[in-house]
Amino acid sequence: MSLFQFGFKRSSNHSPSSSGNVSYFIPALEDSGLGRVEYDNVSASVSELADPTPAAKKGKTRGRYTHYSAEDRASIGKYALENGNEKARRHFLVKFLNLKESTIRNFKKPYKERLDYQLKQLHPQPVTKIMAQPRGRPPILQELDTKLIKFLRALRSRGGVINIHVVQAATQALIESNPSAEQLRRFDMPRTWVQSIYRRMGYTRRMGTTTRPPVPQGLFDECRLEFLGDVNEKMKKYSIPPDLVLNADQTPSAYVSVGKATMATRGAAAVSINGLTDKRNITVTFVVSLAGEFLPLQIIYGGKTKASLPRGFKFPDGFCLTQNPKHWSNEKETLKLIDEVINPYVVRKRAELQLPTTQQALLIWDVFKGQMTATVLEKLESLHIQLVAVPANMTHLFQPLDLTVNGSAKKYMRK
Repeated sequence: MSLFQFGFKRSSNHSPSSSGNVSYFIPALEDSGLGRVEYDNVSASVSELADPTPAAKKGKTRGRYTHYSAEDRASIGKYALENGNEKARRHFLVKFLNLKESTIRNFKKPYKERLDYQLKQLHPQPVTKIMAQPRGRPPILQELDTKLIKFLRALRSRGGVINIHVVQAATQALIESNPSAEQLRRFDMPRTWVQSIYRRMGYTRRMGTTTRPPVPQGLFDECRLEFLGDVNEKMKKYSIPPDLVLNADQTPSAYVSVGKATMATRGAAAVSINGLTDKRNITVTFVVSLAGEFLPLQIIYGGKTKASLPRGFKFPDGFCLTQNPKHWSNEKETLKLIDEVINPYVVRKRAELQLPTTQQALLIWDVFKGQMTATVLEKLESLHIQLVAVPANMTHLFQPLDLTVNGSAKKYMRK
């Protein structure tokens, strides 16, 4: 199986999302738009929310409004002043289908006021813009309103949760941090006011997702070209044959692999499956060559001693069995993989192909920190093994084993 016989496509694989302490999502001081005292108080208040709850339901949606630029307002006001409101309405009807005479009057009056002002000046200027005037009631928080919205946007941009409790906590801290807002200390921040904040921010209640965000096409093409270019360059530079081009990747697997569905009696209230509730896991490391040869697996079990390893079962020759408390790959397990799986294969292939012992091999794997330590890199260099890393955060797009073997192996083990 060739590593380059797969099509690069966007995958729907899931990745774990950051969760836990609310303070993780607090934006930096320079991104929050707050002063030091305000920032400290707001951050502390929001961080105390250990169990955020969903935001309020979305209120009634408002109808669509026609947007008029400052130039449009001046143009309509000028035409109406010179030709009358009805003629102005018909004149601009092609561009603004919903233009009403009441709207024209709202543009005509400020245009005339600005025109009269300019005519009294020594060097009058034409009126080309009429800026929109703030409408509706002023925000209750006055100047703090802008700070609150900017902070909430920064918080959300980092993946933080926005709900009624977060809004109320941040608002309370802002009020207490500003002596000039003394009159707002009795403001009880009702749910309807919080909903108005959501509306002005364009926010609505959404459930969290774990799907990877889409990768821009330009970035995808650039990373793909760079990754495959690095592989091709090293293969040509060191004359590396396909048998010595290796791809390695770890994948978690259930200790007891069972299917989640079975045939059972129709209408049965309970359908028990042995092993379904077993939450133990292992980590399996696949290594495959560009020529299509699979190397022995490395299997990492959870446990502190070798007593954690299976007993009474003979694994195929060359399998690397190891254990650690979290059954995860790390620097120690990576070095063991190199010594017991990768290097023996490389040495054997050099001999079979009658190549010198200094013939370079190529290893492709992720930028996982346990595989990119100085000790690991020095080890690979001493064994004459070149390294190409899969672009960070793009293994679901460029890791060959992720796109081919890993998923098929898991489906097979669940049968």
